Amino acid sequence: MSRWSGRRRWLLVCVASFGVGPAFRAIEGIRQPDTTTVQGASPAVVPVWEGERLPSVAFVVTCKRSHQLADDPILFPGKSGASHLHSFYGNITTQADSDLESMLTGATSCDESLDSAAYWVPSPAPETMRAYYDAGSADPSTVVAYWPGMKAIAGDPQVSEPGVKIAAFRCGEVGDGPDATRWFASPPSRCSSGQPIVRFTFGQCESDDDQRLAECAPGDAPRYVRLRLLMEFKGFAHSLGPHADFWNTWDQDQLEKLVAVCVRGERKNNLQIKQCRLPGTGPAIG
Repeated sequence: MSRWSGRRRWLLVCVASFGVGPAFRAIEGIRQPDTTTVQGASPAVVPVWEGERLPSVAFVVTCKRSHQLADDPILFPGKSGASHLHSFYGNITTQADSDLESMLTGATSCDESLDSAAYWVPSPAPETMRAYYDAGSADPSTVVAYWPGMKAIAGDPQVSEPGVKIAAFRCGEVGDGPDATRWFASPPSRCSSGQPIVRFTFGQCESDDDQRLAECAPGDAPRYVRLRLLMEFKGFAHSLGPHADFWNTWDQDQLEKLVAVCVRGERKNNLQIKQCRLPGTGPAIG
C-alpha cells in the first residue's frame, strides 16, 4: 500500500526546536518518505522518547470559513462545479483543480499559520469551525501524524443519520468542547438554550482500497491521531446527509511536532505551546 522510497534512514525531529530537550533517539532501519511521491500511508512507527512524558491532551485549531464552491477535490478532483455547494475552511486556495503542490503554498484562514490543510462541509455552514486533534481511544504513545497529502471523509452524503461515532448533534456552545455529554444521531428540532452544535469525527486507520483515512475495522488498533470538527450548524439541516472532508496539507514538520508534544505527551512541565490544551477550549497547558 505504501509508496515510500527504500531509503533506510529517518531523521527524527527533536522537540528541542521548541526550546526543550532531551531529543528523540534515532531509530535505525526506518524508511523516510520520498517527498516527491506523497500518495500512500507512512509506516505507523512512533519514535522512541527518552524524556518525560506528560498526560496526553489535544491540540486545537480554529478556522474561519474562507469561501464556498460547488467543488469537491476528493470525490470530483479536477471537475469544477460537479458537486453540491461546500463551505471551505483552512486553505484559502482549495478548489476542484487543487493539487498537493498548490495546497502547500496556499495561505490559511486558521489561527495556526502552519495549518494549511483544507476542511470542508456542505453549505450552508457557520463562519467558524474548531478542529480538535487527540488520541481518541488509542494509547496516546502509539498514535502518529497523518501522512502528507492524506484525504479523509467523515460520514456519507447519502446517509441522513450516520450515527454519533461520525456525526453527532447537541444543543450547547462550541466552547463546551467535543467531549460534552449527550450527543445525538440527529439534529435537535429546537434548542431551549445555546445553539445547535455538530461534531464530525474522522477515522484513525487506513482504508484498504483507496489509501485514505477510514474507520478502524473491529480489532484494529487506531494508528493515526483523531480529528474532530466542531461547529454551530445554523441552517445546516438540509437534504444532504451530514458529512465533512479533510485534506492534510499541513506544514508536515509542525503537524509531527504537535502530535508528539501534545498528543503523545513528549514535553516538559515548563513547556508552553499555545495549541496544547484540554479537549475543551481552556488555556494552554505545559
